Amino acid sequence: MAERWAVICGLVRDESAFLKKLDTLTAWRRTGAIDGIVFSTWMGELDRYPAVAAAYAAGAFTLVETEQPQLKAPGHFVHQMKSLYYGLQAVPNDAWVLRLRPDLAPLNQTIRDTILSAELLSHSTPDWPHVFSSKILIHSAFVDLPFYINDIIFYGLRSDLQKLVCFNLSTEYLCINTAPEQFFFRGPFLEKFPIIDAFMQVMPQFTYGNEPASVRRRNVLLESDFFLEVLASNVLFLKKYFRVGFVPENRRGQKEKKEFSMAEIFLPTRSVPGISYHSGAHAALFEDERALDAIISREFVRDQLGERFAAALDRVSETSYRNGFVANPLTPHPSVRSLAEAIQNALPGMSHRLDERQDEQRRHFVVRGHRDRMQIAGGTDETRRLEEEVNALRRRVDALNEAKKT
Repeated sequence: MAERWAVICGLVRDESAFLKKLDTLTAWRRTGAIDGIVFSTWMGELDRYPAVAAAYAAGAFTLVETEQPQLKAPGHFVHQMKSLYYGLQAVPNDAWVLRLRPDLAPLNQTIRDTILSAELLSHSTPDWPHVFSSKILIHSAFVDLPFYINDIIFYGLRSDLQKLVCFNLSTEYLCINTAPEQFFFRGPFLEKFPIIDAFMQVMPQFTYGNEPASVRRRNVLLESDFFLEVLASNVLFLKKYFRVGFVPENRRGQKEKKEFSMAEIFLPTRSVPGISYHSGAHAALFEDERALDAIISREFVRDQLGERFAAALDRVSETSYRNGFVANPLTPHPSVRSLAEAIQNALPGMSHRLDERQDEQRRHFVVRGHRDRMQIAGGTDETRRLEEEVNALRRRVDALNEAKKT
């Protein structure tokens, strides 16, 4: 029987939170729920936290130390991938791995019961690219932004999690307005879903803290038949490659029959089973698979939006249609160009990565986008300390937003 391991990646940041998590994992190891604990971090990190160093000296975990990358990327995704890669190397090849952050997502009995009961078999079908050997268990995923999957905690086979470690920078340079989570989860699927790739060339980011702009964003997306194809693709993609929600298997069968409209999914009412709402981003998330299953089974109201979405779902369910879509930023599909223009009209200042000259002779193309967000790390100890404080404040705001949901 394959072993289960926990791999904690990153900086300690909050020593008490880390030690509490370590105590929980140690208890799980004593009872056989997991077989080992790895902490993958940067050289010198334990010197800053004597209690963590003492726990290591007492044999609480396996320690992997590497040098921090000098390349600073959005959300430090290069750092995250490097620490995950080396943490996985300390785990048996056929092990199941619970990947964690040191300071976020406290562990509880539900998470323990979920990893012990998770059914993650993936059935290969010739019409979908083979990527993972088994599904990856995730906490949640945003409904309308592909690959925007919660990266604080996830669980899967070591060999599958290894595929998330992708240092390809195309998500930064070929896509637009991307979040760090999208770097993480897009890597294994590069160029496998042209419809999603095309959307990520014009994708409007969340308008955090600006509800009127968020409403305009939602409306302009739902008016686009191309976006409905992206939405349908994301639903099928999540169901195919992931298990959504840390929910024990014996509770997944508890379905709630409720008629809902597709528009209702995007509202903050949280009235659709399986949908939660991020109040800061003003955006809906899949928190388990109830809504996914209901959408795929077409159990939604067939109003005007419902009929348009059902047609989009039918189109992207066809392999030839999915694979035949061309994601060319110089000569984009008219539906992609139309969405980009609608986004810029509704949300002035929102950029895209399409040709902006539209030269009829196709001799001169110009593509812009956001400024380069990749930097070489440097500066003094003081600047690094200030950066850590800013990151700590950002995480605190995220935690407060999450607390509002409960």
